[in-house]
Amino acid sequence: MGNHVHLIINTLDYSNNSLGDLLGSIKKYSARRINKYLNRTGSLWHAESYDHIIKSRNELAATIDYVIHNPVKAGLIENWEKWPGTYIDKRFLNQE
Repeated sequence: MGNHVHLIINTLDYSNNSLGDLLGSIKKYSARRINKYLNRTGSLWHAESYDHIIKSRNELAATIDYVIHNPVKAGLIENWEKWPGTYIDKRFLNQE
C-alpha cells in the first residue's frame, strides 16, 4: 500500500522490548532507509500506530487474511500474491 504498512510480528522473539519500543525501532530504521532512498529528510511516519495484540489462532488467521488481501480490496491488484510488498511465511497460510 502506498500510504501505510501492515506488520504481524511474533513479539515473543523480542520479549526484552515493549511493543512501543519495538515499533519505534522499526519506524526509526525504516524512515532512515526510505528517506535515504527518496533523497529526502524529515518526518515519515505518523507518531501514532494502530497496534493490536493477537490472542488466538483464529484471530491470527483472520488478521493475516485481512493484511494480505488489503491491496486487493483497494483495487490495486487482482491477486494478493502478485503484490510486490507482501511477504508471508508460507507456514501461516491455510491455518485452521
